[in-house]
Amino acid sequence: MAAGSISAQQFSDCLEIFMQQCLLSHDRWEMKTSVNGEKYLCKRQCVASRKETTPLGDDAEDPSLEEQLIPISLFMEMEADPASVVVDCRTITFTYEYHVVYSHSYAVPVLYFNAYKTDGKLLSLEEIWSNVPNHYRERLNHERWTFLTQQEHPLVGRPFYQLHPCHTADLMKQASAMENTSR
Repeated sequence: MAAGSISAQQFSDCLEIFMQQCLLSHDRWEMKTSVNGEKYLCKRQCVASRKETTPLGDDAEDPSLEEQLIPISLFMEMEADPASVVVDCRTITFTYEYHVVYSHSYAVPVLYFNAYKTDGKLLSLEEIWSNVPNHYRERLNHERWTFLTQQEHPLVGRPFYQLHPCHTADLMKQASAMENTSR
């Protein structure tokens, strides 16, 4: 088997271990089974996209303040805090649905996800790219079409965004190398 890849059985075994850890940490990942019997991970998370403007009602936006994605529960706590300094805040809430699926072609786990607006409409690929964290922007500019794409989910048959499996294999190779050097 190629470096950075795992077998379907290893993936299944790791899912069981991962789910045990999720129970201990109260993380909300779920293990699902597709109609053809394949197991995969699923998680839904509401996220608020927040863009602050300058204090004291100045309508001109401060260009140094950038859009941030934060979990909705944390956002609600911040908004309820009477010591909050935010005077004007526009909020858009998105729901992200993450799936981790085993790719038999690449022999790696693959991240699939969708992002929905509050009206249920999917975010476009351009909107997804615009919400990528700043530290990935440079890489996204060079690898846009090989990094993140939209395609049919192999288990549920609906369009999902996908982190390309080649990037998963590279990440796993690095993780394996780090594990081997630490022994």
